[in-house]
Amino acid sequence: MSSLLSRYRWDIATFSVSFALVVFAYVIYPTELARVAAWASIFFIQVCWVGYVAYRWTWDEHTPA
Repeated sequence: MSSLLSRYRWDIATFSVSFALVVFAYVIYPTELARVAAWASIFFIQVCWVGYVAYRWTWDEHTPA
């Protein structure tokens, strides 16, 4: 189980932080500024994640299991 979590730790972190930002912007602090900041942050996180995945696929870099 730990090898599965360590292999996909960046994927899990990306989803978790994105979900937490949406919860923050719509439940905890529901203002227009918080929503815009949350979605801008999610966009930036997703762009970085896609770059990481493209790098991983291009160079066939696999996390050791």
